[in-house]
Amino acid sequence: MCLDEFLSQLFETGRVEVPPGPEPMEVTPAARRRLFVAYEADAWHFPGAQPAWHAEAAESAARWLSAAAMCLADRTIDEVTMVRLLAPPATPESAAEHYSADLCLRYLPDLHDLARSTSEDDPLVRSFVEMGERFSLSAAGMPGESVAPAAVLEHAGLRRLYLDRLTVRRDAARLRHSAIANLAREGLGDHVEMLPNLANHGN
Repeated sequence: MCLDEFLSQLFETGRVEVPPGPEPMEVTPAARRRLFVAYEADAWHFPGAQPAWHAEAAESAARWLSAAAMCLADRTIDEVTMVRLLAPPATPESAAEHYSADLCLRYLPDLHDLARSTSEDDPLVRSFVEMGERFSLSAAGMPGESVAPAAVLEHAGLRRLYLDRLTVRRDAARLRHSAIANLAREGLGDHVEMLPNLANHGN
């Protein structure tokens, strides 16, 4: 199986099949095209103007997610190999990097839930949480209280996307963070009572 097939399944159904490990799937020209097509398609759902395309961030996230799915499916992979396969990509700095990586990493909370359903002490759970701390736009609803950085919160569309995710996933810990609470209050206005954990925060 190649990365293009993995991405096709991911973007079309959200359900994937992966080959047994431990060899990672490589980025091919077809996979690169698949990622860019997904970026273009996401414009229909994105709240406002999209950040620019960042191919390297998208490709690194795709490689990482496919390796994570492989490790979750093939529990014969030893921990040393797992650590190598799940070495996180570079921390994103720009809005373009955060958003391009999120095309794949928005599925990270689902992988985390699957791993945690097996065991809270599963090494994969720790790896997924660490990844979420680095790619916080994609980690709404996951354990932790770190929030998205300025590159996300200062972009109008990404800020709206992030706040929507925190609300839908009822991520109370992050919604109580002062910076996020203020942004959410500005967005909700008179409807702040929709978030009971936020309504009285800071009053």
